[in-house]
Amino acid sequence: CKEDSDAIVLDIPESGIVEENLTLPTAGSNNSQIFWESADDSVVEIVGNTAVLKLGETVKDAKITSTTKINDFEVKREFTFKIPKHPDFVKLEEDVAAIVIETPAGGIFKENFELPAVGAINGSTIAWESLDTDLIEVVDYVANIHRKDENKTVKLVATVSFGDFTKEREFEVEIEEHDDHKKAKADVDAISLEFST
Repeated sequence: CKEDSDAIVLDIPESGIVEENLTLPTAGSNNSQIFWESADDSVVEIVGNTAVLKLGETVKDAKITSTTKINDFEVKREFTFKIPKHPDFVKLEEDVAAIVIETPAGGIFKENFELPAVGAINGSTIAWESLDTDLIEVVDYVANIHRKDENKTVKLVATVSFGDFTKEREFEVEIEEHDDHKKAKADVDAISLEFST
């Protein structure tokens, strides 16, 4: 029984990171039966003689246990390994990190500007939302600016999707005060100078 348990070999790389489902032995050379269970089915699920990996948004620690039985005797053995992030989520993260809003010289916007519709690296889908539509309205990937009586800061939220995964990223955009308001302030300042002389 112990001999069959010790002889179990799983395809776990030296790195300890398993990227594909594992095939599990169900019988030993001494006519033993081998049963399997997972410590967490949300990480690894045992389906027949296969350990099915549940790849997601984080690297996960996995543990499965074999129970080798001959008649009334049994021996348990644990196998631990790591499961990587889902490849689609990795691609999503790359596209989220690569989003760029082209900022004009001086860092302040006074004209409408375009927003990226797809990820620059992996072609993920990007949707945009303004958290203050009184200042910026997003229509067909164009940020339409409504300038006011002073400089304003607006948050834009990019919702990026790739496969079954979605992630958000916020951007702060500064809008320059309206030209008419700047002219009006200049006129007021000029009047003040006239009275002071």
